[in-house]
Amino acid sequence: MEFEHYQRGGGTAKVAIFAVIVALLVIYVGGAVYFRKHYVPGTIINGVRCSFKNVDQAKEAIRDEVKNYEIKIVEREDHEDSIVGKDVGIEVEFDSTMDTLYDLQSPLKWPITGFKPVDRNVGVTVSLDENMLDGTMDGLTAFDKDVLRDPVDATVTYSSADATYVINPHDMGTKIDRDKLKSVLNDAILALKDKVVLEDEEVYINPKHLAEDEDVVNACNKASKYVTATGGFKFDTENFPLDSDTISSFINVDQDTFKVTFVRDAMVAYVTEMSRKYNTIFESRKFKSSYGYEVTVEGGDYGWWIDEGETIKAMKEFIKKGDSTPQEPVYHQKAMAYGDNDIGDTYVEVNLSMQHVFLYKDGKLVDESDCVTGKNNSYTPPGVYSITYKDHTYKNHKVALVGENYSSDVMYFIPFFGNIGLHDASWRNQFGGDIYKKNGSHGCVNLPLSMAESIFNTVEKEMPVVVYQDPNNPAYDKKAKMSKIYSGG
Repeated sequence: MEFEHYQRGGGTAKVAIFAVIVALLVIYVGGAVYFRKHYVPGTIINGVRCSFKNVDQAKEAIRDEVKNYEIKIVEREDHEDSIVGKDVGIEVEFDSTMDTLYDLQSPLKWPITGFKPVDRNVGVTVSLDENMLDGTMDGLTAFDKDVLRDPVDATVTYSSADATYVINPHDMGTKIDRDKLKSVLNDAILALKDKVVLEDEEVYINPKHLAEDEDVVNACNKASKYVTATGGFKFDTENFPLDSDTISSFINVDQDTFKVTFVRDAMVAYVTEMSRKYNTIFESRKFKSSYGYEVTVEGGDYGWWIDEGETIKAMKEFIKKGDSTPQEPVYHQKAMAYGDNDIGDTYVEVNLSMQHVFLYKDGKLVDESDCVTGKNNSYTPPGVYSITYKDHTYKNHKVALVGENYSSDVMYFIPFFGNIGLHDASWRNQFGGDIYKKNGSHGCVNLPLSMAESIFNTVEKEMPVVVYQDPNNPAYDKKAKMSKIYSGG
């Protein structure tokens, strides 16, 4: 009985096994048929799992995925935003390759395909609504008024506290070119990118000039060098100051080209102020006469006279070098000494009232003599003058003084004002007294030959000639006409 029972049980097992095999076979065959029009397990299309789906179902799954697609937007200064596909009206259109994917799969192998997923790509066209994209962009942090900040260029300015030029740093700001951003986002969304970094996409409106730019740095260094030229101008023991603040007023740093140039008006103002202080040309002077008293001498063209134009040129050069050595101005002409007594101690003194001439060298009287000066209608002008040059008769060279209706040859001629000068007068046998009133010169100072020679051998060009009327003996006619002041003779 037990044996029979065993046989019966064994038959049941066989039946069960057979049934399972049949069932599996039915499932397999059914699957093979099913997967002729559906995607086998493990099928991934454009990143979306499409197993067991037919074409239409797969397309819908992909559309749903795209509509829920989200792109991350990384902005400047750690701000982040995101845009979801459905917020910009994203749509997907498929090409014919979606239908041909069936031909690439093996329906008979469907039971094992799930163990080795296959990612396939099909041609799709992604589109979006540009108006919806515009509206979505309005909500980005980049366009928040509390975040939006214009870019600021680096600048080079003078710091009085530090006595140098400094670079004021730029500010990159957060301002965006909206059209560029829209184009970047449009392309990124259509490409279904998961992230876009705006800094990399060059959508920001950046400063034109950055602090580290070579032209900015060079301009700062150049201008800083200029303001170190603080030696000023020397006038004997005095110095006319030139500090960094003043030099900075001479300098212009163009904040667009960063060229460093000079401001001429400021330089002119500085040199003009210096000239007013130190120029002595055309000024009246207190002069201690050989008679022991002080006289005021008006007029004349002697004295310090700064050449402002050339001095400005020289300033530019030593400022460019950053030279802090005290400089000397460029002069039209110089005097013999600095200070109130710029006449110095080597000069010719002509007393018109006394008709007498004195010659001093290094403060000592070298020679003196009577003279004859201009008659009333050929005035010898009072003032302090500079000797223009020296001339004398030598071999075949003769010094001829030629004027209206006269011509005279002299041995020595030392002019100090136009054609008026000191010279010998061999045609005279007397000098001094009142001779000038009736038989005066044509404006020159007539001298005995020995005195003219003495003066010629002692003085040099630019040495002073002091011509004055004696207030204690005002014999000289102060009302004499000056109609022939340049005549000479």
